[in-house]
Amino acid sequence: MRGALNILHGAPQDLRKAVYEARKTECMLKHIKSLEMKRHNAMALSAQEREAYASDAYKQALEADAIAGAELAVIKARLDAAKITIEVWRTESATERASYG
Repeated sequence: MRGALNILHGAPQDLRKAVYEARKTECMLKHIKSLEMKRHNAMALSAQEREAYASDAYKQALEADAIAGAELAVIKARLDAAKITIEVWRTESATERASYG
């Protein structure tokens, strides 16, 4: 129970950081794609896009975006688990009180 409370207590900060990172990496993915397409501006648009997707810079940005998204999912799952733990405790406590009442 105390662990669930600790998770809830730290959740706003952890969630803020994870959302920030996820949004930043998502925007960087688009930025990297644009920069890579710009490097190949003599090509047709579809060829520019192909080259951007094939670049190492885009691959690195994609990896960072995936990591940030996964971290956000983990934090949200921990938060949900903590909420469920507290609800179970509340239900058990109410049942116990009712059985003694």
